[in-house]
Amino acid sequence: MAEKTMRSKLIQRSIVAILIGLAIFGGGIVGTSVLVTGMELDDQVWQIAIPQIFFLLCSLVGIFVLGKRRFAAYGFQRPQNWKWLWGIPIGLALGIASSAFILFSGSSGMAGLKNLGFLQVVLLVWLLASTCEEIFVRGLMQSYMAEPGEPRFRLLIWEVSVPALICALFFAAMHIPALLNGADLPTVLTILLFTFSLGMTAGQYRSSSGSLIPPIAVHVAGNIGGVIAGILFSIYTVLTTGRPPSL
Repeated sequence: MAEKTMRSKLIQRSIVAILIGLAIFGGGIVGTSVLVTGMELDDQVWQIAIPQIFFLLCSLVGIFVLGKRRFAAYGFQRPQNWKWLWGIPIGLALGIASSAFILFSGSSGMAGLKNLGFLQVVLLVWLLASTCEEIFVRGLMQSYMAEPGEPRFRLLIWEVSVPALICALFFAAMHIPALLNGADLPTVLTILLFTFSLGMTAGQYRSSSGSLIPPIAVHVAGNIGGVIAGILFSIYTVLTTGRPPSL
C-alpha cells in the first residue's frame, strides 16, 4: 500500500512539474519572440539571454511558492560529497564526442551559435544558459518531483531515479525548437542524444549530492567540450588542407 501511494504521489508531482515546466518554457519562447520582434532585437545575444533570464526568474518564484521557500531542499546548498567531480570529465567527454561527430561528419550544426564570439559563448552558453537551465530543470522540476525512497532502476553503472530520467527527457526536448532552425537530421539526433545524456548525468549528481553545483558544473563541462571539439577540428583541418575550416 505504501509503495502504491508513493507511486501515485510521484505521478501527480511529475505531472504538475511537467505542466509547470512547459508553461515556463513556452512563456520564455513566446516572450522572447514578442520582445525580439517588437523591439527589433536581431542580435543573437538577446535571443539567447532573454529566455534564460525568464527561466531563472520563473524558477526562483516557483521554488519560493511550491517549495515554500525551502531553497536548500531545491539544491541551493553545498554538495554533500565530492563524488560529483567525476561528472566533470563525463560532461567534457559527452560534449567533445557529440560536437566532434557533427563537425567531422559534415553535418550542419546549430546555426545560431556560429555567429557568437568566444567571449559571448563563455558568458551566454557556458555560464548563463548552464546555470539558468539547471536551476529550472534540476532545481525546480526535479526537486519538486523527488521524494525519499523514490523509484529507481538500473541503467549501466547507475541506479537512476525516475525524476532524473523525466527531467533528462524534458531537457532534451527543450532543445528541439533551436534545432528546427535549419539543422539537418544528423545534427538534430546527435544534439538530442547529447542533451539527454548530459541531462541524465546532471540529474544523477543532483540527486546524489543534494546540490545544484554538480549539475551546473556538468552542464558547463559539456558546453566546454563542444568548444574543445571545435578546436581539435580546426587543427585537423589546417594540418590536412592547409587552411582553416569554414564553419
